[in-house]
Formats: sequence, structure tokens, C-alpha cells
Amino acid sequence: MHKGARIFIPLVIIIAIILWLTVFRQKENPNELLISGNIEAIDARLSFRIPGRLTERLVTEGDTVTAGQLIAHLESIDQEIAVAKAEAGLSLAKAVLDELLAGSRPEDIARMEAQVEQARAKLDELVGGSRAQE
Repeated sequence: MHKGARIFIPLVIIIAIILWLTVFRQKENPNELLISGNIEAIDARLSFRIPGRLTERLVTEGDTVTAGQLIAHLESIDQEIAVAKAEAGLSLAKAVLDELLAGSRPEDIARMEAQVEQARAKLDELVGGSRAQE
């Protein structure tokens, strides 16, 4: 064989393999379509979990966004008031818990025992009175 043929034949084989890999292998996945272009949204509907006034927009027209990405900040007075009420309720509950854990004062115990005795006496009177009338 000629020296030129020894170089030319492998070169043709390499070029054929490269062409086959680039041209014919791209059509392996029939469900995939590769195109380029721009998509413009005419209408975009946004929904927020809470009502409020838009205070900051974090994206601009043309930005790529993903599902769940933060795109805006809302100001909501109702939510701030609800948080303040919840914090006040928590403070009150902690104070009541601390008082209960500290134990009752002797005056409170004596007052409650007196109320129990009064209720017991009234019950005895009612039970005893109904028997006398029978």
C-alpha cells in the first residue's frame, strides 16, 4: 500500500465516526426537541398566601424564575398585629405557668377550702331538705 493510503483511510474512518456521532446520534430521543427562541408571557397571575401591599419586587421582566422562588415582599399589618397578639398571649401563659409552678399562697388555699365547705354545706342542706319532704 502507498504511504498516502495508509494515512487517508484511517482519516476517512475517523471523520465518518465523528459525523455519525454528531448528526445521527442527536435523533436518539424522539421526545426531545432542541430549538431556540423567546417566549413572551402576555398575562401572569400571581397569588400570595396572605393579603398585603407589595413593598418590593425582586425580579424584573425577562428574568428567569423557578417554582417556589421568592419574587416579592409584602407588607401586611394584619400579620404583624397577629404576631404581636400571639407574643402577648405567650407571655401571659408563661406568667400563669410560673405562678402555678410557684404554688398557691396560703390565703388562696384557705379561701378555696372555705368555698368548698360552703358548697358542701349547701349540698347537705339540699339533700337533707328533700328527704324531709319525701
